[in-house]
Amino acid sequence: MNKIIDWKCPPPRKGLKGFIDRLFGPGATTAEYILQLGFAIAMAVIMLLYVLLAKLPWNIIQIIVPVYLAFDICGGIATNATSSAKRWWHRKERRTWKKDAQFLAAHFYMPLLITLAFFPRDWSFFIISYGYLLFAGFIIAATTLYLRRAVSLMFYAGALILSLYAIPLQPGLIWFLPLFYLKLLVSYLNVEEPYRPNKLETNEI
Repeated sequence: MNKIIDWKCPPPRKGLKGFIDRLFGPGATTAEYILQLGFAIAMAVIMLLYVLLAKLPWNIIQIIVPVYLAFDICGGIATNATSSAKRWWHRKERRTWKKDAQFLAAHFYMPLLITLAFFPRDWSFFIISYGYLLFAGFIIAATTLYLRRAVSLMFYAGALILSLYAIPLQPGLIWFLPLFYLKLLVSYLNVEEPYRPNKLETNEI
């Protein structure tokens, strides 16, 4: 198998295309866009259908928040795992503990939205879930690269136990923490070689 590894990241384009580049990584291929957006849309639709078919007693905000988060988180799981995103988000100038810590901390809004929509008078869910993200994420980010994948999976296993037993959520939300931690602790934090398609496979947008 002919492997092409290329850490040289092209600069983001201007305008709307530049915004897209900064999310998905400059030079993303059509296949990568399809995987990312297709998975995000599919999971959002599945979430909406589940809410409607299960006839959950949720108000409109409680429906919108999980549907949006399903789109955001699942899209992020796929995006952060693509070679184009790895090359962009882990380029040389960003490959520092501080940059990783900032990226993780910026995702406070995800457990916050769940808290505001479902537990506005109880902040224990936000404190525990976000606290574990920072605790585990900061340690993983400080781990040497050759051990990072193993350490991230160990902390993800802990996240599953936390999700199922320490702060279990109601039906319709059980998926949130496992996928939230999968996106950030595993998909994002692991630095991997950015393989590129050969000339027969590539088709950039």
